[in-house]
Amino acid sequence: MATRRNLSILIGIIVVCTGIVLAQKHGVQEAQTSNHTQWEYGRYRALMPGNEGRAWSWQDANGLTRLNDVRQFAAEMGVDNRDMDTMDKLDVQLMNALGEKGWELLWIRQEPDASWSLWFKRPK
Repeated sequence: MATRRNLSILIGIIVVCTGIVLAQKHGVQEAQTSNHTQWEYGRYRALMPGNEGRAWSWQDANGLTRLNDVRQFAAEMGVDNRDMDTMDKLDVQLMNALGEKGWELLWIRQEPDASWSLWFKRPK
């Protein structure tokens, strides 16, 4: 009787351990699959007045857009530029436009020339 009971307990432990191992293996495979997302990156930069004058730029895998006129830059970026008289209006509208295109703000960095770079990413 004791032997049959011990055998049942042993079989139960083996079944539970096998289930745990299989669940962990499945979880690792899912994690590996989801870690293969490829990203593309973009950078928005507002250059302050200086030697080069004021300029705005956007750079991603498709190239660089850099203009000294805020209305032209807004138009290039697909932002409504009718009431574009300040950089603040550009920044808000540009952030909304980039968000609608799937871009997500990754980090902000102040450059040595006192300009700011805003780095974005989105899945390819």
